[in-house]
Amino acid sequence: MTGSSGWTAWPSGTGRNGEYAIWLLVAHTVLTIWGYAVADHTAVVHETGTVLLSYPDVLTATFALGLLIMVGIVSARAARRRLRFETWYFIHLYTYLAIALSFAHQLATGNDFITHPLNRFLWVSLYLLCLGLLVAYRAVIPVRNALRHRLRVASVVEEAPGVVSIYVTGRHLEELRAEAGQFFLWRFLTPKGWWQAHPFSLSAAGRRVTDVQAPQLPYDRPRSASISQYVAPVLRSEALAAQSAQIDTVPGATYTSDAYAQSLQAALAQAGM
Repeated sequence: MTGSSGWTAWPSGTGRNGEYAIWLLVAHTVLTIWGYAVADHTAVVHETGTVLLSYPDVLTATFALGLLIMVGIVSARAARRRLRFETWYFIHLYTYLAIALSFAHQLATGNDFITHPLNRFLWVSLYLLCLGLLVAYRAVIPVRNALRHRLRVASVVEEAPGVVSIYVTGRHLEELRAEAGQFFLWRFLTPKGWWQAHPFSLSAAGRRVTDVQAPQLPYDRPRSASISQYVAPVLRSEALAAQSAQIDTVPGATYTSDAYAQSLQAALAQAGM
């Protein structure tokens, strides 16, 4: 797989690999049956039935080919425009099922594997290696990263009508080496959204806020000094947790909280964050 759509999409560029692969598989099926029919001096239709029903695991491989053709059709641009991303993404996962269903017939009918145990061992090993990489990068590493980085939504800001920015924070973010322009599939762990991933482009990989120091808080009167002494560590903690100026107002200190948030927003903007 090349990303989410490399092998299964049919647009121009590298995505045409999927189109070529499916056409080659169709040609493999048709030409193999045709060759058997010529060798057996029988009709192609009769030979097709013989191959499907008599050769081991060929029927499941044919079903697998049908799945790949289906994935290719729904990945065409005309079809993609009519499908929700989640629907298309779910359908393309059938590619894995197709690969699994088509595997057995290669070993059962391929002369290079039937008569050569070493070839058979190497071919199975390559499949197991691919399976291991798939499990590692699709399941193990994402789960490990989720537990280590604890990504969470810090705030959701409507930048303009129809334009929303989602600010995400977490732990050890520098290890991700994220850069603006990178593409991510985000899965939000809500009751309705945990099962589907959404594509997002990273607009800015902001540097992490490690400390917030207010250069001046009101201490001119005893009450002001008391409020400032109480709210300063609270606002600092919230700012570090949110990694933005989207912090809650401290009850009883609305003016100080708002001024703190405005100053913090100005400082973050000046720092390019």
